[in-house]
Amino acid sequence: MCALLPLLAFLILFEHSAAASKYGGPCCPIGWILYNADNSSTQPKCAKAVKDWNTNFAQSEKACDLLGGRLISVHTAEQNKMIYDMITSMSFSKPNYVWIGLTKSSTSDENQNSTKWYWSDGSTTKYTNWLKGYPVGRDSHNNCAIMYTKAGQFESKFGEWRDVHCDSMTAPYVCEKLACVCGRVC
Repeated sequence: MCALLPLLAFLILFEHSAAASKYGGPCCPIGWILYNADNSSTQPKCAKAVKDWNTNFAQSEKACDLLGGRLISVHTAEQNKMIYDMITSMSFSKPNYVWIGLTKSSTSDENQNSTKWYWSDGSTTKYTNWLKGYPVGRDSHNNCAIMYTKAGQFESKFGEWRDVHCDSMTAPYVCEKLACVCGRVC
């Protein structure tokens, strides 16, 4: 029995290294697509567009949370195009927009009077793709953002953003979450 221990240890190590090479890459659950959010140095993520036309911003946030993710944060033009291409391939009919994870926070005190937009991942905006004339002013109640998926309304082009009221509008949405390791349960 003791003579078999080295052989057993070798087989376990061999199986583990074979599994690591076979299953080591990033994967997404069925219905999600794999992408790199910023560049090759960031952890790969999974994105999923959900065709639920009856959700306001808060409901979309909750739905993404129940799927193990959050509303998508858009950090580059390439990522913006990836979202647009994903939605186009799904043949979304109407509405011509989706919720993205961008919200406005306004502060107003005697020392500071500013508005900042934050992504659902907690980061501030560095890349933006606002529709001309948007976002509207600081005093507006339009505190959430949509991405247009078809050209037309408000002279929008594909993939441009507009600030809207979070509660009075409903739209499909795009979630994101971290990718998992292939061969393992996501």
